[in-house]
Amino acid sequence: MIKFELDDVESYKLEFGDKFYLLECEKRQNLRTGDIVKLIFRFEDDEFAQVERMYAVVSETNNGEFTGILDNEPFIYKRLFKCWR
Repeated sequence: MIKFELDDVESYKLEFGDKFYLLECEKRQNLRTGDIVKLIFRFEDDEFAQVERMYAVVSETNNGEFTGILDNEPFIYKRLFKCWR
């Protein structure tokens, strides 16, 4: 079974510095419905682990936390479909 979670983008910023673009904290906390965000998902199972950047459209905000709708098809789906055939 594949599990996924959001990666900690602040740790990427610390590791890569100016090479990794990260929106300022204040702007991230003030997202509005309809904003488009780029997230990093980590997919893992017993055989592999990978990360994938994907876009989501903010559908709801609540005190600096937000809910979004995935706005692209994850590349990992192609790998999953090949495995199931």
